[in-house]
Amino acid sequence: MVRRWGLDPALACLLVSLDLSAAEYLRCRGLGWPGIWIISGARDRPLAPALNPDEEPATESLHLTRPARAADLRVGNEPASLTDPSVWGFLGTLGERLGLRWGGRWDPPDWNHFDLGR
Repeated sequence: MVRRWGLDPALACLLVSLDLSAAEYLRCRGLGWPGIWIISGARDRPLAPALNPDEEPATESLHLTRPARAADLRVGNEPASLTDPSVWGFLGTLGERLGLRWGGRWDPPDWNHFDLGR
């Protein structure tokens, strides 16, 4: 994850912990977990607005730091935009407990965004 997506190693570790925590929580309730997948990590400045025109200004985005302090996720094979917000709420709450900042708290929400904060 660190090399492929250009992620900060601390972010990569927390995303692995997030996935494992979600899987364990649901397994204990007899439910399966399809896993989380990174769909965006480090971004180049010219590419960033095309990927997400509503994103905070390019100078503020944690996707633009090297290594990236932000990642966008999907759950299983479902496009992130089609994943129910309650699933993102579940992941967001878990992620916040682990120390991640979750974009679902923003206005407008960026449900699938997780980062290390500033």
